[in-house]
Amino acid sequence: MYERKIYKCGQVLIPKFIIKQLDLEEGIPLFVHYENGTIIIERSHDNQSLNQRYLYNGRINIPSEIRQSHDIKTEIYLKIDLDLHSKRILLKPNAS
Repeated sequence: MYERKIYKCGQVLIPKFIIKQLDLEEGIPLFVHYENGTIIIERSHDNQSLNQRYLYNGRINIPSEIRQSHDIKTEIYLKIDLDLHSKRILLKPNAS
């Protein structure tokens, strides 16, 4: 498990290990949504109307709508997990 900070612009740096494990490339749209206390980033999703963001220099922007509606502040740390079965990145606010 990794921890990364949400920067003021809402970006999170995704570890290279995870990018390689999921075979992600810059410029590919990724779907970002929120479920059960977790921000989920995935390559494909049935609901094409979800927020789409792009990986750039290993960073992805967490949409402001998600941050605001779920009270996720910038400058906090997120726990980053990898769900290999579903090929998703899971971001959870660190309670400490």
